[in-house]
Amino acid sequence: MHLAPAVISFLWHVLVGAALQQPFETSKIDPIAQGVLNRALADNIDLSVHSFTAAALADIVFWSHFEPGPEHEYALEANATGAIDTHAHYVPEWYAKLRGDNTKWSLEEHLSLMKCRGIATTIFDIPNPNIFPKDANATVAIARLLNENLAALSKALPRKFGFFATVPLPYVDEAIVETTYALKHLNALAVALSSNHEGQYLGDPLFRPFFSVLNDLQAIVFLHPNEPLIEVDGSLIKANPTRYSSIPAEFYFETGIMNELHAFFLTASISTNNARSYLISDPQHIHPSSFHNPPSRRILPFHH
Repeated sequence: MHLAPAVISFLWHVLVGAALQQPFETSKIDPIAQGVLNRALADNIDLSVHSFTAAALADIVFWSHFEPGPEHEYALEANATGAIDTHAHYVPEWYAKLRGDNTKWSLEEHLSLMKCRGIATTIFDIPNPNIFPKDANATVAIARLLNENLAALSKALPRKFGFFATVPLPYVDEAIVETTYALKHLNALAVALSSNHEGQYLGDPLFRPFFSVLNDLQAIVFLHPNEPLIEVDGSLIKANPTRYSSIPAEFYFETGIMNELHAFFLTASISTNNARSYLISDPQHIHPSSFHNPPSRRILPFHH
């Protein structure tokens, strides 16, 4: 993806100016937003493909300058003990609107929940980021915006928050770039993968170069079920045969024997890349053999 000068100019003068309510002179752009744009351009990521980029950049700038107040007292406490919540979804307002849901995430409410439940640290991930099927540029751009957003939030409250990186699979080369960037530059704690990405399951040979890089990076992998999809005549359709939501009807099977882990074991994806830990959400139908693995590989199921 090579960016024309016109695209670069559009990013600098329109998107950032709109996001930060600044004049279009680049000298007045917030340096945080400027850094996000510079790093994206260096990786040939075109953030101008999305109409919501301005809102996403504004969120990143907000969290980068955020200072906790008296109402965020719990955020300043250093808990020596307490639970670590590794299955929490952060949904920024611009992303909720994009998904068409009514989710409204509140920092104050989340901190209150953590204090009430004895949670010392929350590790966030983004639910189902593959919302632009068959569009590599859009998928790559939103992954970068989501990771920058989560990194800024986690850095603002480092005693309480961390995050798992979003990756733009099934686009393998781009996913390798984003994973390396998120782990090395943004300090992501792990990589979040869905049971399938645009209908391609994790045991697909297409993903072997990606898992090889994860192995080299000694990355921890968080596995989460996704809407089951199949490709028909070049289009992706939902493969839920019931009239019920996929969350209760299909997510368990996505995690279990039929799909996610079954594909892993049949293709030896785990056994050939075994220097990592796998965190598995919604494990009610987990593959039995996942608990019989050598000490060098850990598969850790957990619930919400």
